[in-house]
Amino acid sequence: MFITSGKTKRADHLVMMYIVNDMRPLSTVSRLCQSPDMQIMCRKTLQIQINTYYDEIVSALSLKLKSMDYLCLTADCWSSHARAFPWSNMSLDKSGLFQRIKSASLYKI
Repeated sequence: MFITSGKTKRADHLVMMYIVNDMRPLSTVSRLCQSPDMQIMCRKTLQIQINTYYDEIVSALSLKLKSMDYLCLTADCWSSHARAFPWSNMSLDKSGLFQRIKSASLYKI
């Protein structure tokens, strides 16, 4: 019994998401299915699909960010050996004006 085309696409997508979400090596696809009646994509096809998926996500995120009026970004920097924990916060509006707040929190560990 061979898998139909629609089921194959769904299976390939699930395999891709499994590998991407678990950060597994691309060679995982060659070990996933040893059954002769099931066909899943090869490593090269997986690589192409991951690149396409990445481009789609970046494109969707870019469209979403372009439609926003304001954007607030936060960055933290922590260290287990130093006592200073610097952080930066930046707010940006559509006109390009931004406010940047920088600080170092001095806490005893």
